[in-house]
Amino acid sequence: MSTNPIVQQFLDSNSDLPVIPVVAIKLLQLTAEHTTASDDIATVLKSDSSLSAKVLRVVNSAFFGLPKRINNLSHAVTLLGVKQVRNIALELSLFDYIYHGHMGKGFNPITYWQHSLFVAILSRRIGRLMKLADVETLYLAGLMHDLGKVIMEFHSNVSYSDLLGSFHTSGVSLYEYERVMAGISHDEIAYEIFTAWEFPDAICQAAASHHHLYEKDLSPETLLIVSIVAVADFVAWTQGLGSHTLPYQPQPLPEFIQQIPIDKLDLIDLLHGTDLEMKQLGGVFRLQFPSIEQLRANVVKSLFQLQRHIIPPPHNGSIADEEKGNLFHQENQQSLTSPHRSLDPDHFIPMTLKALYHDFGCDRFYLIRLNRHNRSTFIREWWPQCDPCLSHNGQPRQLPLTNDIKSILRGREPSILTANDDFVSALKAAEMGVVPILVRNRVVGLIGFDNRDSGKSLQQPLLKMIVPVAFELGI
Repeated sequence: MSTNPIVQQFLDSNSDLPVIPVVAIKLLQLTAEHTTASDDIATVLKSDSSLSAKVLRVVNSAFFGLPKRINNLSHAVTLLGVKQVRNIALELSLFDYIYHGHMGKGFNPITYWQHSLFVAILSRRIGRLMKLADVETLYLAGLMHDLGKVIMEFHSNVSYSDLLGSFHTSGVSLYEYERVMAGISHDEIAYEIFTAWEFPDAICQAAASHHHLYEKDLSPETLLIVSIVAVADFVAWTQGLGSHTLPYQPQPLPEFIQQIPIDKLDLIDLLHGTDLEMKQLGGVFRLQFPSIEQLRANVVKSLFQLQRHIIPPPHNGSIADEEKGNLFHQENQQSLTSPHRSLDPDHFIPMTLKALYHDFGCDRFYLIRLNRHNRSTFIREWWPQCDPCLSHNGQPRQLPLTNDIKSILRGREPSILTANDDFVSALKAAEMGVVPILVRNRVVGLIGFDNRDSGKSLQQPLLKMIVPVAFELGI
């Protein structure tokens, strides 16, 4: 059982829309066994008539250039091999899922798919030049290495699009930011789910370790597969073919680079062949991939971006207090990650208020909800929970919708209110900080806090520090 709620909720959900179709999962499980027969693969494919027809269309396309038309799946498997037909089926299944899914604007399915195909093709070509026996596993490892991002986009309570949208203000690496926002990174999500589904170990490890070594004792064969995928991933980003369009450049570990004889590889032939294969696959998927000229321009652009955005390598989830003024380098990470550890508001709202109480040291924190029908407000949750002033006979306390509160709702800006406001005086506080919670630029609630007991004055910088927490609650 996973210790991460996102992974466990996904595995327990029995979702009608799994991240990989059932037929594709079965194909991966079958090909993990070295004794899999071609008839077994054909039988699984025949259980999905639509996928079977698409596989035969690709097998008979100009991409493979077979001399005679193939009309049955068993014959296709015999000619092309178990793993190549499996990869075709997986490509088609994943493309349909990703392309027709409802991704946010920040995570483009075509951009992601181009990146995955480029890494897969380049990984297989490097494997061939190094005379590796199982280059089709290399291809599949490259194709699926970033699938954790798709899982986060479709199944996490903070989508990958939302994460990319706020990343530019974080001041940390994207890997670390994933852990701050979701409590887990995309590579860890993929590893846990692939392992639970009993995928081949090389596929699991490539997903887990293409940025850093998830496990230290990999076999030489698996380490080589992970290293090739990591280097291919790096090359894709230098070509401007990343999985998203943010200025970001992954750095392969030195031990990955040491596994590959870069100086002995014909890089011109390697990249030219990859470009041609990408162009051919563009026809298969009816997509327009970048031209050679565009790729050259992307290289120049990537180099400039790399100079502007040099980000240190991840330190396995720990974030040092390197910059005192940066919100994500302070000890308020707990209140930022709390909203993402559960999908149940009865759990994550009090957990977030408790984390705010711990992180910022104010006497009380509370979530204020709006009742627009009778023009009032009520306190939905509060911390500490033992405060009788914030409830009425154990039930949420209703409070007036004062002019100052209305002003905050209209302006959508945080503010500090004084006891002159009836809302503040009803809570027996001298002043109160208020930070709006927005959904689609509409206020749906407020985070309130005060120092009723200590009498300490509230400072304006505190409002700015709580705004990101309100943003994450809105997500």
